[in-house]
Amino acid sequence: MANGRIKSEDIDEVRERNDIVEVVSSYVRLKKTGSKFKGLCPFHQEKDPSFTVDPAKQLFYCFGCREGGNVFTFIQKKEGLEFRESVEKLADRVGYRLTYLRMTTGERERVSLKDGLHRLNRLAAEYYHYLLMEDDRGKMAREYLAERGLGEETRKQFKLGLALSGWENFCEFARKKGFNDKDIITGGLGVKREDGRSVYDRFRQRIIFPIHDIQGRVVAFGGRILGEGTPKYLNSPETPVYVKGKILYGLYQAKSDISSQGEAILVEGYTDLLVLHQAGIKGVVASLGTALTENHFGLVNRFADRLYLCFDADAAGLEAALRPLEFFTRFSLEVFVISLPGGEDPASLVEEGGAEAFLGLKEKAESLLDFSVKRLISKRDTGSPMSRKRALEDVAPVVARLKGAEYKPIRDDIVCKICEWLDMDGDTVEVILREASRARSAGARREVSVAPRLERVEEEALRVLVHDERVLREHLAYLEEDFFTTEERKNLINLLRELVVADNDDDREKPGSLVQRLIDMAESESMRNLVAGLAAEPPPPGSLERAEEIFQKLQYLFLKKRIKSLEEELARVNKEIEPKKYDAICDELMKLVQLVKIAYSVFDHS
Repeated sequence: MANGRIKSEDIDEVRERNDIVEVVSSYVRLKKTGSKFKGLCPFHQEKDPSFTVDPAKQLFYCFGCREGGNVFTFIQKKEGLEFRESVEKLADRVGYRLTYLRMTTGERERVSLKDGLHRLNRLAAEYYHYLLMEDDRGKMAREYLAERGLGEETRKQFKLGLALSGWENFCEFARKKGFNDKDIITGGLGVKREDGRSVYDRFRQRIIFPIHDIQGRVVAFGGRILGEGTPKYLNSPETPVYVKGKILYGLYQAKSDISSQGEAILVEGYTDLLVLHQAGIKGVVASLGTALTENHFGLVNRFADRLYLCFDADAAGLEAALRPLEFFTRFSLEVFVISLPGGEDPASLVEEGGAEAFLGLKEKAESLLDFSVKRLISKRDTGSPMSRKRALEDVAPVVARLKGAEYKPIRDDIVCKICEWLDMDGDTVEVILREASRARSAGARREVSVAPRLERVEEEALRVLVHDERVLREHLAYLEEDFFTTEERKNLINLLRELVVADNDDDREKPGSLVQRLIDMAESESMRNLVAGLAAEPPPPGSLERAEEIFQKLQYLFLKKRIKSLEEELARVNKEIEPKKYDAICDELMKLVQLVKIAYSVFDHS
């Protein structure tokens, strides 16, 4: 891969030469519906197509899972690539030769830092691996691993290593190879002493587990104490090349097996993974003790359709298994939970009963929904009608996540099981679930009474800005980010400002170029999805006059929200104890009330 940035004109050229309908059609069967194309979403499970491709705007958007973007975004999501890699892949597709520009000073520094850390990590992995495999001082560690059933082939495949017991073994070795103390600290391999005058090894007297990214580069390390000592496990801190929530241990080694099997097994720790692998159970990855994230699910979803969660049978393990309830419906993954006997972990189970013991439990794995709902019900004593009602109220938020036609069969199935588990009839269960859901929604509405109306007006305002560049240029200066309630929408307003400043006349003439430029400039996936979602709906009817009315309504709702906030604050202030603060709030409140009556009387009916 060449160094430097890809020339922006080349990015535009590659985008124009790769028609999004043709590109998406190589992954999804599309059917023309009016001026657009529809198909089953490749990013989540569905029976009725909600995935649309708009050839005029060169965008895709799914109304089910709300994934969206342009042709580069699609390839990034589908192939698991970075933006630059997606441009290069699509350039190869059409035989276009890219031009790479010289990097800025800041870009060169960032690339140099990451390259240096990758070289340092590679050096450390080789150093630790040699000590384990070849050095006489690694004999005790080799014997320990042999006792755990981890043979030489597994040690080599996962490049296991050994950190010696001294304080500066690796630091001294790294210095001799040209690295300085700052490099070693930045890479998480060294720790500065309290006096600040020297650095010592982070990992000492430990079995070392190198952690690879999806491309096979060593980005971090884990260490298990050899003998007595604490902590039992020690991991690298986050660094410029390592973010815990974006890495799964063993995925680099297992991705081929996962892809061919169509399934992955996710365990908690290094030893669990290695023992399962040694026993012939492939396609295993580990979360390294960190909470499961959407990024973890996204990584697995690139290669698999099914995911089996297997955590220790303690309270922490059970809670870890419940964590994906918050986001599992956003992925096209069937998720199951393998329940272990009390006191067991995957490694101990295999060590005692072999692979068959683990695979037997895997065959009995419950769906994440079944496991979660049963777990929530089990926390209640369901002997009385009232306790069963409370159990239903506990599971209502879980059932409420199953929205839309594609989840109706799953919802019907879990409700039927709830009836069986609680020995209740279906009508009663449905009534209580609906009441619990309504009560939750009502509570949320009471917290922010203007939220639903403000939410609708915010979305309408942003849709106008994204669809009409004339409106954008005429009104953007009068819109404050504080008018919007979510960070994502505030960030979009700031992104629109950046675009207007950086814009040129040639860009304005291109059809759909405003949305394309926004997607290219967006730094987060959620921002790209927001822009694509706004662009996917047809623009609201009307003209500049209608747009002005929308923006005025947005300002009015913002002021009403501020007035309500001041009234609540005033009620909490004691006039006798804090007279100045009380008067200041009253003064601002009176001015805002007067402003609303004069400038926004058309909206104000209070």
